[in-house]
Amino acid sequence: MAEDKKSQKRGQKPTGQMPKKPAGQTWESFADSLINRAQSEGAFDHLPGTGKPIPGLDEPYDPSWWCNKLVKREKLSFAPGHLELKRQVEKDLELVWKLTSESKVRETIRRINARIRKANATNISGPPSTLTALNEDETIKAWIMRQRKHGDESGE
Repeated sequence: MAEDKKSQKRGQKPTGQMPKKPAGQTWESFADSLINRAQSEGAFDHLPGTGKPIPGLDEPYDPSWWCNKLVKREKLSFAPGHLELKRQVEKDLELVWKLTSESKVRETIRRINARIRKANATNISGPPSTLTALNEDETIKAWIMRQRKHGDESGE
């Protein structure tokens, strides 16, 4: 602490402090002098992105650009619960058609139905759920018909 006071007395600035604008100098000329000094000291050499195009420069202006970048960078999802469930059910149904045994199909349908019933019984944010539980027997019939159709097409 005493060392800082000694260096200030001799007219030296403590490390990490910005110089004060001299009286009689405009802010613009003061800022320009600071920038010129930093350039001559090489403070702007080797900055990340030097010589590369500015990302997104050719894209149309989006007032919420920073929010979109945050969502993308942090891999966030803001889909309401029921919409997210609907997407997941659609993905699971795509998998059902690829399964090779009826027992696996039934197990998957029961798992999907359990999630749908839970979502319909709880208060999840967003619009109300329009999902209803799948009819297990009808889904199995559709799966069997699809298996036969694809089996005939493959020459089995």
